[in-house]
Amino acid sequence: MEPGEIWAYRKTGKHPLEPVRFLKHRRGTGRKYEYSLVRFEDPDAKGLEEWVPDGRLKCQWADAEAFSARERRWAAVKSASIVSDDIDWAVGVTLDSLTPMGMIDGCGGRTGISPYKIGDVSALSRLCGIPEDDLTSPPTAFKEGERFIVPFETAARVARTLAAQHPEVVLRAVEREERDFEERQYEWRQHGSPPRGRKFEAWDEALRRSFQMRRDWVGKHHDVLWREVLIARIEVQRMRELVESAANMLQANGHMASAARLRRSLNPNAKPE
Repeated sequence: MEPGEIWAYRKTGKHPLEPVRFLKHRRGTGRKYEYSLVRFEDPDAKGLEEWVPDGRLKCQWADAEAFSARERRWAAVKSASIVSDDIDWAVGVTLDSLTPMGMIDGCGGRTGISPYKIGDVSALSRLCGIPEDDLTSPPTAFKEGERFIVPFETAARVARTLAAQHPEVVLRAVEREERDFEERQYEWRQHGSPPRGRKFEAWDEALRRSFQMRRDWVGKHHDVLWREVLIARIEVQRMRELVESAANMLQANGHMASAARLRRSLNPNAKPE
């Protein structure tokens, strides 16, 4: 900032921008010194000078219109991206597991408001099969720098499409999350802990709904098939444990060769010792 420059000042988020002339900065270091002396340019202010926090000086006055237009774009996309915790979580973890970092990411910010930024529209289109125009054409989408800012529904559409294309990856993640969730619930009950409160209980319910959402995205056929695969894997593991137990008993009773043959049957491709 240079003395004499006209800046756009805003007292709070509810107030409009107004021009002020920057006079000088408070000397020193640290947050308590981040103040500037300004003179209000509105004739009604009658030359009022005031020390104001630097954060209230948003941009130079010449850029105020562009600054306000950007704020309006962000307000619109955020308004179109108000979502519940369940689908917010389901979309986020699905995209994290099925897209490279930087291709499509959440913008962060307040919980329950989730616009997304697309770093590479062409690559994302090729990955999920959704046309580029469809990814960038929602009324509230806009380009900022090299990235497109899109409403939550665009990210949700990408997540649903990719989930249907990669059911095993999605279902494996759901099974892992469900297992971890149930283990935490069990430990909580075993320790006789007090009720967790409405906030945590609401989050638990949102997680449960997110599990079912992702199962719905991959389709019932894939979900049933995956459950059958898991049951088969559990049965295989049980049989391996029985064979290992039998081999241990044979070895304990001096039948070393028979025990070795049983263990080799568990891993037929292993090289003999």
